[in-house]
Amino acid sequence: MSVCRVDAFLPVRRLAAAGFLLTVLSAQGGTVVTPLEGEPWVPPATVLEAPPSKTSVQAATLAPPSPDAAGLLDEKRGGLPAALWHDTSATTVRALLTRLPVETPSHGVRTVARRLLSSAGAAPAADGGASLVAQRIDRLAALGFPDDAASLAAVVPAQAQGASFPRLEIDRALLSGAMDAACPAVARMLGSAPDAELAKAQVLCQFVTGKKLEGGLALDLLRERKDADHPFIAAVEVLSGLPPLPVASLKYPTPVQLAAFRAAKMALPADAVDTAHPGLLAAIIASTATALDLRIAAVERAEAVGVLDTDTARRLLGEVAFTPEDLMQPLARAETVPGPRALALLVKAADAATEPSVRLALIVKALDLAQARGRAATAARLLAPLAATIKPGPEVVAAAAPMARLLLLAGRTEGAAKWLDIARANGSAAPLELAARLAGLDAAQAAKPAAAADRQAAVALALLSALGERVGDEEWLPHLALPAEAGANAALWHLLDGAVRSRRIGVTLLAGLASLGDGPLAKAEPVTLHRVTAALKAAGLEKDARRFAVEAALANGLMEAAAMRSGS
Repeated sequence: MSVCRVDAFLPVRRLAAAGFLLTVLSAQGGTVVTPLEGEPWVPPATVLEAPPSKTSVQAATLAPPSPDAAGLLDEKRGGLPAALWHDTSATTVRALLTRLPVETPSHGVRTVARRLLSSAGAAPAADGGASLVAQRIDRLAALGFPDDAASLAAVVPAQAQGASFPRLEIDRALLSGAMDAACPAVARMLGSAPDAELAKAQVLCQFVTGKKLEGGLALDLLRERKDADHPFIAAVEVLSGLPPLPVASLKYPTPVQLAAFRAAKMALPADAVDTAHPGLLAAIIASTATALDLRIAAVERAEAVGVLDTDTARRLLGEVAFTPEDLMQPLARAETVPGPRALALLVKAADAATEPSVRLALIVKALDLAQARGRAATAARLLAPLAATIKPGPEVVAAAAPMARLLLLAGRTEGAAKWLDIARANGSAAPLELAARLAGLDAAQAAKPAAAADRQAAVALALLSALGERVGDEEWLPHLALPAEAGANAALWHLLDGAVRSRRIGVTLLAGLASLGDGPLAKAEPVTLHRVTAALKAAGLEKDARRFAVEAALANGLMEAAAMRSGS
C-alpha cells in the first residue's frame, strides 16, 4: 500500500515530532533535564515611595525580568555562562536560531545545541520582536528534546511560550496515548485554524470516543482525497471494525499516524524507524504492537543521535529476552541475527560474563559488528562501563587497538591511553594515533596523515589546526588541488569570526553549528569541520570540541586509515 506525505504538515513536522519524550522516558526511568530551582517568573512590581530624607530617594519601577533569560541549566548545572548573549541583539539570535541544524545525525552537535538552548542567561538586547524563549522552545522540540521544551515552557508565562506550543502539547498527548487530553485540544485548535493533520486527528478522536457515524463520514472524505494518507486510513479502518490490511511502508511518520497505529494496535512498517524524526523514536520504543527488532533499532538510533541517554538505552537493551541457546553461544548467534539485536545480545552477554577474557571477546565482537553498520560510537558508549572493568596487560595484547578505539569513541581518554600504549608496543596503534591526538592525548607518536591530495587527509589537518595543533605550510601544499568548498555562506562565517574575536559565546556556537547544516559529517567539507571544531573550542567547550573532532574523524574513516606517518 502506498504512502502519501501530507505537504500541508511539512512546515510543522519538526515541531510536531516533539513534546512526549518526557512522559515516555520518565516512565522508563530515563533521566530528564529539570527546571532550575527558585521562584517562578513574576510580572514587574512597583517600588513603594519612600519617605522624604536627606538623600532624596525617588520612586522607581523595576524593569520586568525578561522571560528570554529563563533556562533549565545554570553554570553550576552544566549550563553555559550567564553572559553568553553579551553584546548581542535579539535580532541576531533570532536569525541564527532559524539556521540551527535540527535534522543533523551528529550526536555532538545535538548535545551542544541542547545545552545552548537550555542555558539560562541575561537576555539579548530586545528589539521588539517575537519572544526568543518561544523560539528556543520550538528549536528544542525540533531537535528531538520535547521534554526540555515542555520544561522550559513551564518556567515562563503562557504569553511567552509562543503560538506553536499548544500544537506541541497536542502532539505530546497524541503520542503518549492521552486521547482524553488530545481530543478537546484538537477540536479547539481546528476550529480556529484549519489544518490537514489536525483534521485527521479529529477523525481519530471520533473513532476513539465512540462516534463511529461521524468518523465514518469523515473517513470517506479522506479516502477521496488525491493525497490520501493510506497508512493512517488503514489504521483508522481497524478502529471502525474492518479487518486490518498490511501497510508495507510508513516513511517519515507523523505524530497523528503513530497515534492511529497505537490506537489500532498495529505494528509499524520497518522503514518507520529509519525515517522517523528523532523526537518520535520514544513513541516507537514504547509501542508494544511494534515488532521487537524494530523497537531495538529505535533504541539504538535514539542513542546514536542523542535523544535517549546511554544509560537508559543500555537498560532497555538489557531487558530484551534471548533464548538460552543465544546466551550460551552469543558470538556465533550474533552473526545470524539483525544488527541491532546482535548488539543487544552481545551487550547483555558481556554484562553477564564473569571471565575477563570472555567479556573482552564479546566487547570486541560487538564493536566490530557495529562498526560495519556505522554504529561504532553508539556501541562504544554502551560498552564503555564494561570495557573499563578489564585491566590492560600483556595477556590481552591482541585486543589493545579495538579497546583503545572503543574508549576514544566513548570519550574515556584516560582509559584509552593505557590500551594505546600496549597497541603501540605491538605495532597496531597507527590507525588510532590521529584520533588520540584529536582527543587530547599526549601521543608518543604525533601522527598526521600521509601527504596525499585527498579529502580525508585535508579533514585530518583541518581538525588538528582547529584544536590549536601546529600544521605547517608544507602540509597544506598537497591539498591545494582539492576543489573549492561548495555552498559556503560568507555572511555566516563572517558572523562567526566576529563573534570569536569579541568573545560572544552564544553567537559563536549558533553560527558555528549553523555553518555545519543538517548533512552527515562524512559529507561536510574540511573547512566547515574546522570552523565548527574551532567554534566549540573558542566558546570554552574544549571537551565538546575534541569529542566532535573524534566523531568527525570516525565519520570520515580516519580511525581506520592506515596511511599515517610520525612527526610533529
